[in-house]
Amino acid sequence: MTRALLVASAVASGLLAACGTTPKGTCNPTQCGGCCDSDGFCQQGTSQAECGVGGAICSPCNAMQMCMAGQCVVASNAGGSGAAGGTGTTAGGTGATAGGNLAGGTGATAGGSGATAGGNTAGGTGATAGGNTAGGTGATAGGTGATAGGNTAGGNAAGGTGATAGGNTAGGASAGGSTAGGSAGIPEMTIPQAKATAPCLQRVRVRGVVVTGVDDLDTSGANILARFWVADPANPASTMFVEKFYQDPPVAYVPVVGDLLDVEGYMHQMSARQERIGYRPVFKNQFNCPGGPTNGNITITVVGTTTPPASFTTFSGFGNAQGGTAKPNPTQASRRVHIPGPLTLTQAAPPAMRTSPPTSGRGYEVTGGILVADYRTFRADGGCAWRDVATAGGTVTFPNGIDGVWDTYTHAPCYDGTTNCSLSVSARDAGFVPSTNNDFTYVLFPQSCNDVPATVSP
Repeated sequence: MTRALLVASAVASGLLAACGTTPKGTCNPTQCGGCCDSDGFCQQGTSQAECGVGGAICSPCNAMQMCMAGQCVVASNAGGSGAAGGTGTTAGGTGATAGGNLAGGTGATAGGSGATAGGNTAGGTGATAGGNTAGGTGATAGGTGATAGGNTAGGNAAGGTGATAGGNTAGGASAGGSTAGGSAGIPEMTIPQAKATAPCLQRVRVRGVVVTGVDDLDTSGANILARFWVADPANPASTMFVEKFYQDPPVAYVPVVGDLLDVEGYMHQMSARQERIGYRPVFKNQFNCPGGPTNGNITITVVGTTTPPASFTTFSGFGNAQGGTAKPNPTQASRRVHIPGPLTLTQAAPPAMRTSPPTSGRGYEVTGGILVADYRTFRADGGCAWRDVATAGGTVTFPNGIDGVWDTYTHAPCYDGTTNCSLSVSARDAGFVPSTNNDFTYVLFPQSCNDVPATVSP
């Protein structure tokens, strides 16, 4: 027995010596849209253990965080710190209720209860509840302004000004106000600031964004489902994807490129089981938010119209998906781009754009390894079915380049093994890029045949 073990050990040692150590990968920002692990390999960058984007070094998120758009962000406590507003017997409620777990809490918790925060209504009247002095007199509402909801301890931030009884930033116009702090209590942010908020929990308002493209519409009923892209007209690189579900107001809104909007809602991420757009960061309602409130809506207000920003002209090497194995140029996600020509359609049915079971696919590939999703242009607008032309043997050239919105792409296969199941996430498995180990990649989404003008030769 001992001799056998020694022989086996020697053989194993010889094999290890012959094989050597496993070489490390060559992950870098030019080829990795996620993050690079300690062994030099590109990871998705979407897990709590390995979070990152743009080829940065992967970072682990702690137990109180989740990975959102390549960043570790706090998944709760979006309504303020434990010290905001003092204790429930002073003025402003406990740390968990001063501002609420969302952004203002309910009427009974924002600014303390009526009996303890200077008034008989939730948070008291303007002069006595969380006001500039301390939510009432020292004897009845938790002491002086310095210690109980005044300017220095809860005050204007978590106890609010006298006029709002709950604050302009955490409590709303009526001491708790509506679902997420009342209209006056919702923080206004830029697109980058909104995208950095705690997923699902913090309701924010973004003003003056312009619709730059439409991803999907369901206009079959009175209530409309709309998914679309917006940008900041003053900062075209600031972009985001928006979902208005059927019941979100206004229920009949149909986005049009050039609409100027104010939007209120929550940052989230599309379900991994959502065909084509799974994993994508999105500004939406609270539905499907894990472990928290799920009834907050998104509201859209059309405030005018304007000319959308011009497409961003890309650079050499942009968009190479390497057959779907890479996540190229994530920093341009949700932005309308122009890819200069001349370009040629190189694959009419690239494996990365096929479905399960395999069909002709969802798009094509052009010069430089760029994948193009053609669901809005295939057999549309009177004729730009370039996949069919190439499949029939024609050569399709884009002399002036192509345009569209640059964003994520995944394929969520049907549980039943067909290609025609419901689009409901309950009927589908987690998305992936066919023929790869990638969960998603980045592709171009042309909006019409005007975005892909081509010449054809036999």
